[in-house]
Amino acid sequence: MKTGTSLKFAASSREGALTLGESLSIIKNAGFDAIEVDLSSGVGAQALRSSDPAKSLGEIRLAAEEYGVKIVSVHAPHDHRLYIPELQPTKEESAEFDRLLSLSAEAAHILGAEILVVHPV
Repeated sequence: MKTGTSLKFAASSREGALTLGESLSIIKNAGFDAIEVDLSSGVGAQALRSSDPAKSLGEIRLAAEEYGVKIVSVHAPHDHRLYIPELQPTKEESAEFDRLLSLSAEAAHILGAEILVVHPV
């Protein structure tokens, strides 16, 4: 049986935050051997929005493999505003969200995950 956690609990996009390697080391040393990569925040979002998502996502997968942590699931981007009529995103924001959501299936494949978590919208 694998024990997992979300990569976002150890890795962040904040300035001065842990590197991907440091985050994976903490996760592994805490006894976890599986992770979920969240494409809405942190390193997952950075990779998905990068100029070369395939390369950036591949680097996450390679790092996870180096630390002996399996990526079992990917959490697709979500936008809580889609559920609140008063906060609906602009057409441009909706188009970008749709683009990122479409890329999520490819991201899951690149990361080697068997599960893609998607919020109903």
